Amino acid sequence: MSTKKMDPRARRSRRMLRDAMIELLTEREYETISVSDITERADLNRATFYLHYTDKQDLFQESINDVLSEIAERFQNITLETNLLDDSNVELLLLNMFEFIAQNANFYKVMLSKGDVQFTNQWQDLFREKLKRRVSSQQPKTKITDDPILIDLLLIFTSSACTGAIKWWLENDMKFTPQYLSKVFSRLVTFGYKGFQPNELGKGNL
Repeated sequence: MSTKKMDPRARRSRRMLRDAMIELLTEREYETISVSDITERADLNRATFYLHYTDKQDLFQESINDVLSEIAERFQNITLETNLLDDSNVELLLLNMFEFIAQNANFYKVMLSKGDVQFTNQWQDLFREKLKRRVSSQQPKTKITDDPILIDLLLIFTSSACTGAIKWWLENDMKFTPQYLSKVFSRLVTFGYKGFQPNELGKGNL
């Protein structure tokens, strides 16, 4: 159930349980954490936990779903009136992403640093899917190659590079601001994508 449709007390309880689990994950491995550990850290009773979740995996997966749904909504709500590959547009998309990650730094740091394959795969799938929609909808403007294999390769490279940079950023206490990081990555992404335009990439020359 979406937290937006819940009453404030239920949202608060779920947030406390999620924060408690993330806090525990900074200290221990997931397998060693029990429901009792989570409720004790959240200062809630077990009955409250089971009112919302069936087990810790249910809490874990919903936490992932909530974070991914929110960032997906942010991407969806950004309107680009000009070419996707304009520096300002790429920077706007990335700024929204980095700001959201900064607001959920503990969650992302735990999920990426712990090497959780489930989260990393879902995160990268979401990133690629949203970016692919943008690229496809603006194909005439961007003039990026229409070769679907090359587009997939480009999206995989971009999502992997961004994921690695996010992990590094969080592990180094976010020494750069979201504004600075989005500016740097907008340059990298823009110049990289423009290299896939037909006049830059000859057919059969790879």
